[in-house]
Amino acid sequence: MACRIVHFADLHLDTSFAASRMTSSVASRRREDLRAALRRIVDFAISTQADAVTIGGDLYEQDRCTIDTANFLRHEFERAHPIRVLISPGNHDPWLPHSLYRQVAWPPNVFVFAETTPYPYRMGDVTIWGAAHDSPACRDNLIASTRVPTDGIHLLLLHASDTASIPTAKGVYCPLATEDVSRAGFALALLGHYHGARLTPANRPLICYPGSPEPLGFDEEGPHYVVVVKADEQGLEPRLVKINQTNYVNLNIDISGADTRQDIKDAVTKRAEEHNLANAFVRLRMIGMLHPQVDLDPDSLLSDLSEHFAFLDLHNDTYPAYDLEALKDDHTVRGAFVRRMVALRDKVGPSETRKVEQALYLGLQALDGRELRPR
Repeated sequence: MACRIVHFADLHLDTSFAASRMTSSVASRRREDLRAALRRIVDFAISTQADAVTIGGDLYEQDRCTIDTANFLRHEFERAHPIRVLISPGNHDPWLPHSLYRQVAWPPNVFVFAETTPYPYRMGDVTIWGAAHDSPACRDNLIASTRVPTDGIHLLLLHASDTASIPTAKGVYCPLATEDVSRAGFALALLGHYHGARLTPANRPLICYPGSPEPLGFDEEGPHYVVVVKADEQGLEPRLVKINQTNYVNLNIDISGADTRQDIKDAVTKRAEEHNLANAFVRLRMIGMLHPQVDLDPDSLLSDLSEHFAFLDLHNDTYPAYDLEALKDDHTVRGAFVRRMVALRDKVGPSETRKVEQALYLGLQALDGRELRPR
């Protein structure tokens, strides 16, 4: 009998977006975008006649969740009925006495795994084994001693870290490897925790991460997905289906040669139109060498340019185009300052070079009597 599963994870309802330099109103709008993403997922599951929606943890953030979020989730899961909704709590939404999972009267189609040892939920020929984080810092391999029966199709649902490829600065929770998954007898692991989608190995996936359905920051560029799994007598077929509506974009624009602030505005608006960024959240870095007399005024630029993007995070990484070699021969305070700073720059390691250069150019602007603005 064929079975269709829609799998997602890491929605992070109620997240603060504090690290994105957004205003409170923009952050509030992004939280509404996350709710809209869940509605799209439920709509997709209904329209494709899915048998189950599986959630690999971090559905919401325990420290920030509200009763309104609980009511929203209950309503959406009721709307999905009779589609089963199976949830494996993660490190941000662990199974705790005060968690939403234990406080809400869920509709009968919702099942939340509540133990740290995987146990089965049967759907005909397909059995989904799930487990829960019982704290925000679950570090154990939860499937190390798990062995499933040899008959039928057995899938793992878990919030866990694939130790073969840990993203930079990502915490390790419930570590496992593909060898653990295959040794336990699972045909496929439907996981959460990593916010970038991946099917591993690519030719015959054993581990599936859908990634976050909506990007949560500028380190999550590109498409975001749910995983659709079709299980039948032919075997398992997992595939990624794009689901996000918001895009985060990191953009560098070289404004070397700009003579006025209007030149800079024109360069940025042209790039925004070329890349169709009107609905994007953009981190824009202005780079290049500018004539020392060009008044960049980032605050004014941000005010004028924000209307061209859903959100703009503007960074000034330009330098004034001073002729340092000529200045080193200057028999004035300016020359002495340049000689000392250039010598220091040539001594320090690569990680400190940028700081010294910033100090050098800021010092020269101060000696020229220019207003200094923080970067």
